[in-house]
Amino acid sequence: MFVANTIIENLLQQKKSRAAMTLDALFAADLNQWPDMEISTILHYLSRSGIAIGESIVRRGLFDLVQLGLLGVRKVMNRAKGRPAWSYRIKSIQEIARILGVKLHQNEASDAIPLTAFSSASKYRGEKHYSLLKRLGTSELSRKKLGARLGVGGRSTYNYEIGKALTVTHRVERSPLTMADVPNAPTIRPKNNVFLEVEIERDMTEEELAIVYKEYTQDERLFLRRKTSDKRYMPYTQYILARELGRGHKVYKVKQITNEYKVA
Repeated sequence: MFVANTIIENLLQQKKSRAAMTLDALFAADLNQWPDMEISTILHYLSRSGIAIGESIVRRGLFDLVQLGLLGVRKVMNRAKGRPAWSYRIKSIQEIARILGVKLHQNEASDAIPLTAFSSASKYRGEKHYSLLKRLGTSELSRKKLGARLGVGGRSTYNYEIGKALTVTHRVERSPLTMADVPNAPTIRPKNNVFLEVEIERDMTEEELAIVYKEYTQDERLFLRRKTSDKRYMPYTQYILARELGRGHKVYKVKQITNEYKVA
């Protein structure tokens, strides 16, 4: 059993990735059923369960979970080593949600991920990202929102999708621009997903003409316009907009709104 998504997302958004990974690993190994555990016991059973999480991640994760009040801790005497040790107790999922201020719904999703994903924070967030997309099937979501739920920027989600059975289609708004729009264009490149699409007209190559000619009769070819245009994408700035319009090119402002994700 994995921890509810809303709890994991809350921890990731607090930049507590090791706390999220450790808590999820403890529940995945069913260690939440144990009353008290020393760290040696925790590490032993996590390894025995096949969860590939490093000791340093677990130690820091336990520390953060205690600081957040999500784990109970007490000092005990380690008889074998003859010195005190810390014993941890996992609080119930309802108590954890209450402490974090998270509201659990009746059918709260809890996305399972491969046990090898616990080896690094990046792999962990990547599998949580992919698990959400698999659960939703086909969906339209913005990268900004997908990244925010994991405590990272939208651009990071590109890396999480490398090698996945996933088709991403960009949804954009496209509007033509004229010289009247130049004064309102930004002087520096905007950080949001806005750019220019420039249509640059040119003569067709012989190969392109040969392909097009196949669709027309001999008489129709006499009236065929032997021009085509290439699309180029450029930063949306006042200077570039004025330059490309001045060259006689058609220019469009393109704004990426969302992405359609489809898992194969």
